[in-house]
Amino acid sequence: LQHIHDQARAVADMVRVLRPGGEIILHCYNSASSKGAVKRLRQSRLAPVLNAPFRALFRTLSPFAPWELQYDQYNTVSQVCRWLRQQGVKVTVVRGTGFGFNKWLLTEFMVAPWLEKHHPAILKRYLDGSLRAEEAIGSLPFFSYVMEKFVLKGRKLAAAERDPTRQ
Repeated sequence: LQHIHDQARAVADMVRVLRPGGEIILHCYNSASSKGAVKRLRQSRLAPVLNAPFRALFRTLSPFAPWELQYDQYNTVSQVCRWLRQQGVKVTVVRGTGFGFNKWLLTEFMVAPWLEKHHPAILKRYLDGSLRAEEAIGSLPFFSYVMEKFVLKGRKLAAAERDPTRQ
């Protein structure tokens, strides 16, 4: 969804082709995550100011470089749930996935390449631990709303099952 301009319409079209009782699964980037915050910061006028000391000291290090993608719209769990409900879908699963700060910290600050070269076992343990933590907390209510991405699973309700007040 992140590269589609009319995301609500795209969701509506996905639901439209489902039969009643059919399931939909969406995996979306989360604007309420740490990665969403870094993205907003890198798209702001403050980014060059924050990036300047890194460029001056390290030349190739640019953790606040401009965001690479021209159109890249993240969403919140509640926003996508609302679009699904408006189309007659009951959301049955909300789960968070990924830690957005991992890639940013490890890549943009050159931590991963250094660890991979000098201490690959430490990097592997860190990434394995991150994956275990993600699996353990991704379904907990708070974390399902703030992790890097989220997965929503829903079932299209039959017309008789729909509550018109939930639109």
